[in-house]
Amino acid sequence: MRHATFLPSMLAPDERTQTYIKQGRGVELTLGDGRTVIDGGSLSSCIVGHAHPKVVAAVQEAAEKGSIGDGTGWDPREQAAENLLRIAFKDEDWAKGVALFISASEAADLGLLLAQTLTGREPFVSRERGYHGAVGLGRSVSFNKLWKPKLVAGENGSEVLPPEPATIRRLPVPECGHGTPATYDPDHRCIESCLRDAPKLLEGAAAVIMDSTQGSVSPSPAYHDALAEAAREAGALWIADETVTAFGRFGHWFSFQRGEQRPDLVQLGKGITGGAAPGGALVLSEQVLEQIGDRRWTTSSTFRGHPVTVAAISATLRVVEEEGLVERSAELGLELAREADAIASRHPCVLRVVGGSGLLRQFQLDVPEWRTEAKWEGGLKVDSLPELVHREGVERGAYIGIFSGQTVWVIPPLIISRDQLAHVLEALDESLAVADRALEGGRL
Repeated sequence: MRHATFLPSMLAPDERTQTYIKQGRGVELTLGDGRTVIDGGSLSSCIVGHAHPKVVAAVQEAAEKGSIGDGTGWDPREQAAENLLRIAFKDEDWAKGVALFISASEAADLGLLLAQTLTGREPFVSRERGYHGAVGLGRSVSFNKLWKPKLVAGENGSEVLPPEPATIRRLPVPECGHGTPATYDPDHRCIESCLRDAPKLLEGAAAVIMDSTQGSVSPSPAYHDALAEAAREAGALWIADETVTAFGRFGHWFSFQRGEQRPDLVQLGKGITGGAAPGGALVLSEQVLEQIGDRRWTTSSTFRGHPVTVAAISATLRVVEEEGLVERSAELGLELAREADAIASRHPCVLRVVGGSGLLRQFQLDVPEWRTEAKWEGGLKVDSLPELVHREGVERGAYIGIFSGQTVWVIPPLIISRDQLAHVLEALDESLAVADRALEGGRL
């Protein structure tokens, strides 16, 4: 019988990652062995960098206030909700309500429950390889095998999954999702290809939930618009999962702003606090609020809208606005797109580059099919291409994130400088060359 004091995410009780971090400051990470590397993708939530002085000051002040539960009135909590609508949703007049949660997973679960309550329907619609959380209904609409909550045997990879709490209908991986804005076909009509079965699947459904990054899939704006229109025709709510893509990551405040349609509910997390504290939110449209009417939405949790969380939310939003990070992401995103395509063209180990506009690119690597979403070793062993690229990147002074058993990604803080971004991409280029040789030599 093993006696583990800590059960790490994604690993067995006696396994440990080899990449340890002592601290982060700005765009730099200090590793456990004292080396400093540029953060090119350690944590997608750190949009304003690590330990931003204004966020740290706000969190420190809030920590002195004590713990105030969400059943008690507290002005900073309501102010954080107002700041979210005033700053991030400033041009979105349809957005009228904000519910605060402890994570995006909780926001997904409660948002989906609300959709069932309002529509009186039970089924949900989601796409293959999507991911929307690890708890409740959120994990039921998640089809990304890597992140699906389960038990996995280390030797043979056999899985034990819990029962699903809801009926889920699956949309196929969109044809327009395997690329970047530069590869979108202007003549492609999603409703006739990617979404040809959507009207039937949406019939009688409570909601459809959609993201723009998970499973190395980044659907075009036209896809989201077509899906939103089909959902409204079917009487289903559209939930936009902006957990990864909000607050400038896609060169817009939100990825849905690339299109014309607007969601009924918006799921938020990760970047909403700049990585300084756990937090999530659900933004409700005016139409949804009207459906709720004067009824109480009876759901509560001890740590929703915690003083530290709401302080981090307000401070992060102000930093993004004051430092023009949305615009910066769009500008640097053009350079990242150009360089990412050039790097991919030089390396046989890269199958494709995926991502929207802004500071996010995923590199899908040429690995055996059985490894594509099998498991993440967390740096434990160099026995896969993503692990190899990650380790080689660290040796060259850049933290390149592992997104799955097939994919690495470049998703740096939005405050990254041009020189720092260039360093990350140079390290990635050299690391992929090592992966090329390993693949050619049959070592992986």
